[in-house]
Amino acid sequence: MTKQEFWQYFEEHMSALEQLISSNVHDYTIYNEISDKLRQYDEHLIPEITMDGQGRFVLVLSCDGDREGMPALEHLAENYEAGAVLHLDHTIGEYNSMTLVEEIEFKRIGCFEKISGLKILDDLRDEIDALKQPS
Repeated sequence: MTKQEFWQYFEEHMSALEQLISSNVHDYTIYNEISDKLRQYDEHLIPEITMDGQGRFVLVLSCDGDREGMPALEHLAENYEAGAVLHLDHTIGEYNSMTLVEEIEFKRIGCFEKISGLKILDDLRDEIDALKQPS
């Protein structure tokens, strides 16, 4: 399956996916179909369909922590920021990303440019873990 074929399939079936999320129906046929289409594109990718706090439907594409899926994920999304958010989710945990991260600012910096105040994701994960420890 090509990238274009996947997105065309998604657009054609978006209303059925939205109906699944917004209803109490437990027929996951449409979700299983989009999962199969995504696996046809790349075996490492999985979809998550949810609704944000403003009632908008959101498709989250993930390689479920499998680094082998990152190139396909980035190509399918063709958006560095989306890939960065997924990487953040997998490093600190999706729940932590949604509940503890207020804002993400994307900037391009040079490879060797020194900027104070930046943290690597592992350090951020350690800080979040420390917040969760009882005092």
